[in-house]
Amino acid sequence: MYRLCWIPTGWNTPESHRGIPHFSKFDTLEALKKTMSKCIYNGEWVEDENGNKVEIDLRKICFS
Repeated sequence: MYRLCWIPTGWNTPESHRGIPHFSKFDTLEALKKTMSKCIYNGEWVEDENGNKVEIDLRKICFS
């Protein structure tokens, strides 16, 4: 299991949720890469199930 993590800061994020890390779970890195290939990179990072950061260059994977 992998987690795609981000910190919401946008204008449409409620004040109480700004700055609090959020995440979305993925079963495999391939599933995460497939999803992110359709997204624009915005400072996200990847962690494993133990909370360890996974070294992966999302900028190269994301849609540009």
